[in-house]
Amino acid sequence: MRLIKKIINSALENSKLIKNKINYFSKTKKPVLIIGDGISSMYVQNILCQYEYIIICNLSILNQKLYNLSPLYWVLREPSFLLPNIFGLNRSNFKKETGFRKLLVKKIKDLSNTVGIFHPKGRLFNFYKWKIKNSLFLSPKYEFKLESGDIYNFFDGAFQTCVGMALLSGFKNIHCVGFDAWLLNPKNNLRWYSKCSNPDDYD
Repeated sequence: MRLIKKIINSALENSKLIKNKINYFSKTKKPVLIIGDGISSMYVQNILCQYEYIIICNLSILNQKLYNLSPLYWVLREPSFLLPNIFGLNRSNFKKETGFRKLLVKKIKDLSNTVGIFHPKGRLFNFYKWKIKNSLFLSPKYEFKLESGDIYNFFDGAFQTCVGMALLSGFKNIHCVGFDAWLLNPKNNLRWYSKCSNPDDYD
């Protein structure tokens, strides 16, 4: 089953577009900032303008301060983002979810120079009102060779894909903010939606 998924995802990804991105920024000495949804992202709001290159993910696209900065990529790895979501939802939930997804689609369309990095399944439904022209469909199993000779093949989650796109694009200096669940030591797997009355106790 895993092999079949890998084959389907690879077949649906934008191979030519991905190749065009490889090492595109390898000559720059400037850093790239990748921004997650974590609380630490609040601490860079006043210095965002100092970065020429920015990669965002998930709900970071709703950050108004990023609109004039034209991020390189918006990473959203949710496989069902562009898929019709008609299963297991009552009518009111369906309307709420569809409305929120429309908002995200509008935001990425407004950022005409930002490329959306999406799950390959979404490519089948990237048309009509949902169509996002500036989109790149990337398999979670995509892999490429680093200068060190190591293989990078971590494109399942938003954080891993942001790092992967920065490396694939040729950046040597990567700054991270807002990925608190991944970068805290010891690691904290709780999210804002976790069933926990006091998540701060785990930090």
